[in-house]
Amino acid sequence: MIGLGRSSIYRKMETGFPHPVALGPGSVRWRYADVKSWADGLQSAA
Repeated sequence: MIGLGRSSIYRKMETGFPHPVALGPGSVRWRYADVKSWADGLQSAA
């Protein structure tokens, strides 16, 4: 959806990217609504 690698995503979490939800040991996912809201905020700031 956003085309970022794992390390880039974790770096962006320091500056506002949503945090993931743990699904189990070693498994995380991001809520679509959280990521979409973040991306929409980028577009409105530009």
